[in-house]
Amino acid sequence: MEKTKMRILAVYCCGGLGKEVMDLAQSINKVEDKWDRFIFVDDNGAIEEINGSNVFTFQQVVELFKEDKVGFVIASGEPHIRRILQEKVEQAGYSLVNIIAKSVSHISDLTQFGKGIIVFPNCYIGPNVKIGDNCIIHANNTISHDSELGNHCMLCPSVSVSGTVKIGNEVFIGIGATIKDEIEIEDYAVVGIGSSVVNKLDERVIVMSSPARKIGLNTNNSVW
Repeated sequence: MEKTKMRILAVYCCGGLGKEVMDLAQSINKVEDKWDRFIFVDDNGAIEEINGSNVFTFQQVVELFKEDKVGFVIASGEPHIRRILQEKVEQAGYSLVNIIAKSVSHISDLTQFGKGIIVFPNCYIGPNVKIGDNCIIHANNTISHDSELGNHCMLCPSVSVSGTVKIGNEVFIGIGATIKDEIEIEDYAVVGIGSSVVNKLDERVIVMSSPARKIGLNTNNSVW
């Protein structure tokens, strides 16, 4: 079968977050006119169309669309699933692209982005911030100067990260959480809704409340 030459954006995962990512991308496209077609990718195979966009399995994408004509974004809120899907996409020869809202409050020219980054509206990202690959920064987030975010992280809406914070890989930070300046959050940690982190979080720790207190360990790399 001859593969298409259209410019296609593929949103991998078609749940609620996937719908939000698709809506954001289509809104951005009205200004940039970067993509000719939008598709969802979901390996369940039970759904054919969502909100006017076709749903394909990943195998169907491989069979139908040339690698250099499709850009992927991962729309799972589970950090370890984000990592697995990125590896799958790149092993097949496809690339991740960045989707960044035009209505952000401010992104410093000194911010360093990896690949596969999704930034929703009304975010402040300060100077000398480094954001790794395949992260989602949802609406109304603040990431202040000199902070670092690892790969495959999920920052839910209204998270506030103070200056010189170091966040590891596959970290999940829930809605409305606040992170004190100069704090380190190690890999696979989970910060619950509304928590205030004022001390270092060790690898895999799960915290809740204000100030944040340990309630468990993320032993299976899963938020839900």
